[in-house]
Amino acid sequence: MKLFRELGAGAGIVAAILLVLVEWSRLPAVVPTHFGWSGAPNGYGSRMLLWSVVGLMIFLYGLMTLLARSPCRFNLPVPRGNPRRGECEMVAAELVSWLKLEVMWLFVYVIWAVIRAALNDGPGVRGWFIPVSVVVVGGTIATYRAKMRRLLDA
Repeated sequence: MKLFRELGAGAGIVAAILLVLVEWSRLPAVVPTHFGWSGAPNGYGSRMLLWSVVGLMIFLYGLMTLLARSPCRFNLPVPRGNPRRGECEMVAAELVSWLKLEVMWLFVYVIWAVIRAALNDGPGVRGWFIPVSVVVVGGTIATYRAKMRRLLDA
């Protein structure tokens, strides 16, 4: 499952790069950079900002990879030396790995929506994006908090 998460997150970065590369020549110099609740653009900027988003994705991927590889530095509800600490670190590292996968694909959706709106091929970021993002990311965090609690209560 870890391999699936890593490949999936990496595929998100590749998808974002390909989206920008494939559509770059068709994009206008100014693209939407902010969307209202209706999904209509209400802020604009240079199309170069799409590469900034890709750069941010790469940075977050690297940061989250480092975090997942050093869970011993996490502030967990278990003191060092506790026999359950190692298990809690594994759960925390798994949480970061899932969040990395989710965040990468949320960014892919945003890039795709910006490109569609810039090309007048769609409404941009839909109103459901934020609630769905909160449910997905929040649900993952809640699931792993419950997993940690069960581990500590056992």
